[in-house]
Amino acid sequence: QNQLSMAMKPSVTSDTGFRQHELGLFIDSLPAEPDVTDILASIESIAEESGLELQQVEYKLNDKDGSVLEYQMYFPIQGEYGAIYHFISSVLMKNRAISLDQIKFEREKISDTKLKAEIRLSLFLTAGKKNKSS
Repeated sequence: QNQLSMAMKPSVTSDTGFRQHELGLFIDSLPAEPDVTDILASIESIAEESGLELQQVEYKLNDKDGSVLEYQMYFPIQGEYGAIYHFISSVLMKNRAISLDQIKFEREKISDTKLKAEIRLSLFLTAGKKNKSS
């Protein structure tokens, strides 16, 4: 029975190696820092397709560990719930390196069809890597 329990217990070193390998694959799949302009243009295009206008966008760049950069984005927008939902889901589906960090909805009156939304997204990029088209 002791041999059976030892065989079923995962090896810490192989588990750590597997996680490091998976992390490396994930980082390699991230877009490169030079691609940020194209990604931001894509987000603006998705907003237009959704019937929304990005009047103000705030950006903040955080250097996570030297190889991964986090580009935080803040979008205050106004529109119907369906349009906002379409915008967010389309942005997340188009670029897997973007995460939805926070969303806040506000409606002035219950009868209003338009909502005010504050959206916070993070885009993860690799530093120092050439873009895929190069």
